[in-house]
Amino acid sequence: MKFLCLHGMGGALAASFLLHHRETHPHDPELFQLASAPQNGAVAARDLTSEDVIEPLRINGFIAPPVPGDVILRLYHPEREATRIEMPTVHIMGSQDPFYPQSLVLAQLCSGHVEVVEHQQGHILPRINASFIQQAVASIEQCIQRASLKC
Repeated sequence: MKFLCLHGMGGALAASFLLHHRETHPHDPELFQLASAPQNGAVAARDLTSEDVIEPLRINGFIAPPVPGDVILRLYHPEREATRIEMPTVHIMGSQDPFYPQSLVLAQLCSGHVEVVEHQQGHILPRINASFIQQAVASIEQCIQRASLKC
């Protein structure tokens, strides 16, 4: 079974790859059977189209208007994109994480069985909260079972 763990900026890159693959190969099977997405840092991005309006972006408290020579990417967003990651996923996120909004958006970009496990901390996964750890492990185990049934 192929399992993908999406975490932080690397997770955003992998999610971008999965969404791009789904857009360009809509009839191919998913590249992985399941994914866990703990603490994602940024929503996946794709190239701008000629119809897109470029405005200053507000991302995690930073405002950065584009300057000549910048490579500008457009963020995937579930209200604009029809493409979804179509595999069982577990999204683990902290409500105090500055990247929490991006984690929520990534969960909305998934259409397989989607489970969200939330903790009350920031970008680091809690290691001493037994209840959270049990919930996260149980969610990942259920995700593995769902993916096994699809194989």
